[in-house]
Amino acid sequence: MSGPNTMLREAEYLDCGFLAAQSQETISKLLGEKPLSESDRQILGAASDFLNKVSDGANLVSTGRSERHNSRASMQALDVAMGPLEVLHDLIRDGEVADFFKGLAEATKKASGGDNSQIEQLENSKRFFQVLYNSTLKTLNNDFPPLGDRSGKLCF
Repeated sequence: MSGPNTMLREAEYLDCGFLAAQSQETISKLLGEKPLSESDRQILGAASDFLNKVSDGANLVSTGRSERHNSRASMQALDVAMGPLEVLHDLIRDGEVADFFKGLAEATKKASGGDNSQIEQLENSKRFFQVLYNSTLKTLNNDFPPLGDRSGKLCF
């Protein structure tokens, strides 16, 4: 049987997976110039909040300061984003991880209000959420098999 810490961590990964799947789909819709529903706007708002937490976590690691969120939430978001960061390292200039994610968060927040003028940032945000979704699936498959069965997989 899974312990409480394992179950909590699995729930966190599931939340991130759902957010990543919904975010990439909504950003694709926006980039395709399709109208956004109120639900789509809420998804983009949640995506922006997550990206801000990742930025704050990166800032906390590099400077020791946390500006917007509590330190624990920021570090958890950064921890979840580490897999995708390794894949997307080519997008981050001069190692400025905090600034990169802050830019993604700002573009995504503006997009929730209907402003899709920052196409490059939105494309990068979509790519990040695609990689995050795949990373989350891999983590769930490898680390959290159903009912403790290590031979089974949650997803194909």
